[in-house]
Amino acid sequence: MNAYEWFCLKSLLLLGYNHGHLDSHPQALTLSLSPLGGAKIDQLLSSGAEREDQSYGSDYLQHITIQKTILVCNSRRPPTMATTDPSDKLTKALALIDEAHAQDPRRISVANSGNGNDTIPYELHYTNKMTAYLHKRTANPSELLQLAIRAQHLKRWEVPRDSCPATKAGYYAWRTYLAKRQAELAERMCLEAGYSEAEAGRVAALVRKEDLRKDEETQVLEDVACLVFLDDQFEEFERGHDEEKILGILRKTWGKMSERGHELALGIEMSERARGLVQRALSG
Repeated sequence: MNAYEWFCLKSLLLLGYNHGHLDSHPQALTLSLSPLGGAKIDQLLSSGAEREDQSYGSDYLQHITIQKTILVCNSRRPPTMATTDPSDKLTKALALIDEAHAQDPRRISVANSGNGNDTIPYELHYTNKMTAYLHKRTANPSELLQLAIRAQHLKRWEVPRDSCPATKAGYYAWRTYLAKRQAELAERMCLEAGYSEAEAGRVAALVRKEDLRKDEETQVLEDVACLVFLDDQFEEFERGHDEEKILGILRKTWGKMSERGHELALGIEMSERARGLVQRALSG
């Protein structure tokens, strides 16, 4: 049923409701719209009551024929259009993204609610951290920002760092390719979940971090990515690099963040050594 047909159907149901034809009992309505006879509602009460016919003539219903059966249950409100609810789209898109994350062969041990540990795919752990920091960074993130946050590092394990030369140019080529690939994967999943091309394209643009500094949502995403790096990856990362390089990376990371991001970063629990490096980077 298209939007115009639904408008016609809803108008007729409202007429039936306003005239008292829809009572509080469960009932089935069969609606026939005919270019010859106008609109006719046959009300079939499940209680076995006699069928009551009511006809409505309307010029705007010409050339439309619909045969639908609608179940109305214990309500005096007209039924709503049977389309995918935004929350349903979000749920489906998040499930598709997490299904991809779950394919990560790398595993990490994380604490569970029973004071024990579970072993889960690393990218699921990472994306859970991203979502947690998103809600610390902003109170009411949009659906599209939630999806972009969740899609960071999407299937990243399939393109390891050593797939590009171990040079500065190789690193930037790797990062550029990852951003493009992850955005395309996220866009495809959003379309599959029922989002429009414009909405899916917006998610892809956020994943690519377009218009950083000018786009508030892109800045939020950048803050969240930096916070997860500092909270979850920094201590292991700094052990594999010389101190001057680490200080430079910390300064670049800090420079990409907003004031709110800085506030959250200063509240992250770190080892004494890691916090000392952060303080040195900021003081220099």
